[in-house]
Amino acid sequence: MTKYSTALFASGNSGRWNSNGKFVVYCSENRSLACLENLVQRNFNEIKKNLKFSLLEIEIPSELIAKTVSEKKLSLGWKLPGAYDISQPIGDNWYNEKKHAVLKVPTALIPNEFNYVINTLHPEFNKIKIKAVYSFEFDNRLKT
Repeated sequence: MTKYSTALFASGNSGRWNSNGKFVVYCSENRSLACLENLVQRNFNEIKKNLKFSLLEIEIPSELIAKTVSEKKLSLGWKLPGAYDISQPIGDNWYNEKKHAVLKVPTALIPNEFNYVINTLHPEFNKIKIKAVYSFEFDNRLKT
């Protein structure tokens, strides 16, 4: 949402790749995937009421990105809504090790596309920059 577009903010709430208390930001490798991720994570009526969002273009130095989590190495069913017990330990381990500021992970939505999980408490987090902010409105033709 636009009100969060001035900084990379992390609530510490749990997600697919982190348990509660891990302060991470989820990003997508492209704008269309970011939109899809928002559609599946948010209440659709909330989106229809407030169609104004912002897309952030983020610059991440390549040396801050950990190797990609391979979907082939994940247990069957990792994409299911209640299967966070499969992916959270992987993300929590990466977060606690603090070797890399960013973890590249497969999205549960589209094969061979990726999201990035950013550890906002990593010592090199300050090297990750918001490059640009674009106004964005979901098309009002979207249906549930």
